[in-house]
Amino acid sequence: MAFIEAGAHAYAFQGASSTEIREIVDQAYEGSFQCSPEITAKLFARLSQPKAIQKSREKSLLTRRELEVLYYVSKDFSDREIATQLMIEVRTVKHHVHNSLQKLNVRYRRDAAQLALENGWLVIFG
Repeated sequence: MAFIEAGAHAYAFQGASSTEIREIVDQAYEGSFQCSPEITAKLFARLSQPKAIQKSREKSLLTRRELEVLYYVSKDFSDREIATQLMIEVRTVKHHVHNSLQKLNVRYRRDAAQLALENGWLVIFG
């Protein structure tokens, strides 16, 4: 949703063939908006939610620092690399990751980062 709001005109799934990607790019260049049935279904489901639910998805449950850590997690940084980037201790990075997992009710750090990306919470860091 954040990508569409930012102006994306098309979407291709990871693993799409070069032919599929070329067709999508050509159609987007011509002004056609392209979206798979799966993405279209997700968009309609999201847009049909009551405004209160949409607002709660838009607002992060996480602190700014937890979001910063998840930004680097989304870029496949190690705990040590994140600590270096943010000038904090490795144990502090682990603490922020742990808190994020708990708050978002997910088991894995990649899932937390993916959820933050999907909700547009990491846009301010990119």
